[in-house]
Amino acid sequence: LSDWLSSLQGSGLASRLAGADGVEHLVGRALDVLARLPGNGIGLAVLAAETTGDAHGLDRGRPTGTLVLQALGSRSDAPHPETAGEWRAAWQAAGVVCDDLSCHVLVMNLRPRGSTELVAGMVRDHADFGEPVRLTLRQVSLGELEPDAPTPIFCCENPAVVAAAADRLGDSSATLVCLEGIPSTAALVLLERLTAAGCPLRYHGDFDWPGLSIFSTLRRRLDISA
Repeated sequence: LSDWLSSLQGSGLASRLAGADGVEHLVGRALDVLARLPGNGIGLAVLAAETTGDAHGLDRGRPTGTLVLQALGSRSDAPHPETAGEWRAAWQAAGVVCDDLSCHVLVMNLRPRGSTELVAGMVRDHADFGEPVRLTLRQVSLGELEPDAPTPIFCCENPAVVAAAADRLGDSSATLVCLEGIPSTAALVLLERLTAAGCPLRYHGDFDWPGLSIFSTLRRRLDISA
């Protein structure tokens, strides 16, 4: 982060954002947040409360959050997020969830171990009919989604693949997890849980820079084969 810190001195951004708190205090809080990343699915409000003492301390437009996202962008050469969607995506890429209901993952024919747990029952019911289902991060985090025995999990990028499998194969299709581009935190948490349960993962994507980047992300987080 040395280049980022140098840029702060040159641009005067920290001085403009710091106000009465002072530059040293503001940059110190930003470094405290950066030390907790990647967040592995932590909520933004929880991270803010634990690092800044204010559950809204990392909200969009707040000084600490602005510095943190600038630091993350400097490490990846990504532009500073301008829109609300870009802001959420930047935090998501760092493993931080702005809320656990808007973050989701598309799955098909996942059959969790037999239990009466609500989310597992819903997912099994969809699998019995060969129908895809979207799961929020909240459902992925709380539900008992591990299968009885290790089952191969096939990861794809495009929802059209899942739709085609549902139309042509129905409940006889393999288990699919659709990443829909850059994997969401919900997708990563689900795949981490399935990997921990012994499920081998297989990824299929475009052989271009975005596809290779997605695969690289999965390789860093998971034991996955091409």
